[in-house]
Parts: sequence; C-alpha cells; structure tokens
Amino acid sequence: NNVGTVTEVTAAETANIIGNTVTLQGPTGIGAADPGDLEITVSTQLNADSSAGNGNTFLTTTGSMPIGLIKANTGNVTLTAVGAITITSVTDNTADILGTVVGLNAGTGIGTGGNGALDITGTSISADTTTGNIDIDSLATADVTVTSLTTGSGTIQFDQTGNVALNISNGASATGNITITNTGDNAAADVLTIGKAVTSSGAGTITISTLTRGNIAVNGDIKTAAGGKISISSSDNLTIQAPPTSISSGA
Repeated sequence: NNVGTVTEVTAAETANIIGNTVTLQGPTGIGAADPGDLEITVSTQLNADSSAGNGNTFLTTTGSMPIGLIKANTGNVTLTAVGAITITSVTDNTADILGTVVGLNAGTGIGTGGNGALDITGTSISADTTTGNIDIDSLATADVTVTSLTTGSGTIQFDQTGNVALNISNGASATGNITITNTGDNAAADVLTIGKAVTSSGAGTITISTLTRGNIAVNGDIKTAAGGKISISSSDNLTIQAPPTSISSGA
C-alpha cells in the first residue's frame, strides 16, 4: 500500500515485481508511461487501485495478465501483456477495469479464457492484440468512443450497455467474426456510430446492432472476404453515408 505514487527506479524492461497475487495501491498513480510502466510477473491475480487520488495506472506483464480489479476512477489505465489479458472472476455486470481512458495491448487475446468477457467502465477504450480473440463488455456510464479494436488473427465481440452512445471512431479489424452491439433506451441519444472501416479479412460474419433503442450511423466501409456475411440491425433508424462508403461481403 502507498499514500503517493508507485514507480520504478530504472527503466529496464525486466520484471520489477514477481508474485502469485500482486496488489498495488498508489492514490496518485501507479507506474508511468513507457518506459516508466511497472513490469510484473504474476500467475494468479493482478489488482491495482489508484482511485483515491484518481491517478493514472501503467502496467505491463511479462506473460499473461489475470485481472482481479484495476481501479483508477477518473484516472487513465494502460495495460500491456506479452500474453493474454484475462479476468479471474466470472461476475458479470461489475467492472474489472475502471478508468477514463482505457488502453489495452496484448499478445494473445483480450477477455479470453473460461471466465468470459473483460468488463470495462471508461469513456475511451482501445483494445489491440497481435493474435487471439477480443471479448469486451462496456459497462458504460457516459458516451463511449472506441479508438482502436484490432486482432491480427481472431474474432471481436464488443457489447455495450448503459443507455449511452457508442462511437467506433477508427473502425475494427479481425480475421474472423466481428460483433458490435449497443443497448440503449433513446433512439437519437444512444446512437451506434461506425466512424471508419470495420473489416474481417476472412470469411467471417460482421454483426452490428442496437438493442431495445438506438439509431445506427454507418460512416465507414464494412467488408468481409468472399463467403462472409454482414448483418446491420437497428432498433430505430439506420443511416448509411453516401459513397464512398461501401458495404461488401467478398469481392
């Protein structure tokens, strides 16, 4: 535990902390932007709390990252794992990560494993993995912008609840299925916007939908390889930007 900031004294890219269960508390911050992020080797569970002072949290694991709770409140969270970013509890509808800007980078998947999707509360989310699937539940309390959503080999599932807007501002990219949903209670306020291209480079299925209420605005291409399928389903209105926007399943 700490009443200030948890930092490392050198920028060496080796583990600063090694343990089965690692719990860090630093009200004004934990780690710093790379190369100041804390490098950790953890096998069972990683917890970090900078919420008392709304500090930022920067953590890197040398292998996979099994998350218990990462809590920054209005601070930002940046997590990097050589392996997969997973959760250690199957509890749904409770955030595993709380921050304003949440950035996730992994080597072999995000929200994968037997305990299911990674639950996030944040207003800006990015999730990128070299390989593996992405499965995120956005438990939104305010409008959310997804600035990046990519996997080099795998599928993407991004589901939002909270009755707010969702903007996939820079599109999404995968080799398999891509599913993006937003659950709302107001057609105009809870709009799902596709800002740039959503692309499956394989014969995957792209599903974009609003549930209960919510318009959909498509301002970027939606494409799959030959043999893929595309489904766009709006609870209210669907607006597709005039060309050059393209919706295409295969050449």
